[in-house]
Amino acid sequence: MRKIFTSLLVLFIAFVFAVSAYARTPSGSIEDSVAELGFRIGPETNTIVGGDINKRTYVDKRNIIVTGSDSRSYLVRFRQSCQGTYSKQMVPRLTKIQGNVSQYDKFVTRYEGRTLARCEIRWVYELEPT
Repeated sequence: MRKIFTSLLVLFIAFVFAVSAYARTPSGSIEDSVAELGFRIGPETNTIVGGDINKRTYVDKRNIIVTGSDSRSYLVRFRQSCQGTYSKQMVPRLTKIQGNVSQYDKFVTRYEGRTLARCEIRWVYELEPT
């Protein structure tokens, strides 16, 4: 009985790591959308130094492109779809480093003083021009 339990536990842990690794890689449709904008997705990073999230390029409700102070572009992926990323103001709610855009920062989109959505940055990728 103990061997069965141990085997199931190991299988469950392997499954969890496999699913999380799959979720971290951008899908083919995102790669195609970013390619249409003239970029290729590069390595994952944690922080965009001097990134201004209000000067962004819209990809879809879950992905935007932000330019850092070093004039490099970064793909920002939210944990879930974020309503209002196309044209509404994004206000920081919880940030690690003031003035930067980092992984796990939280923003809200505002329209006429009301909050449309709460958005958490889950992944940040460097973009390479094509």
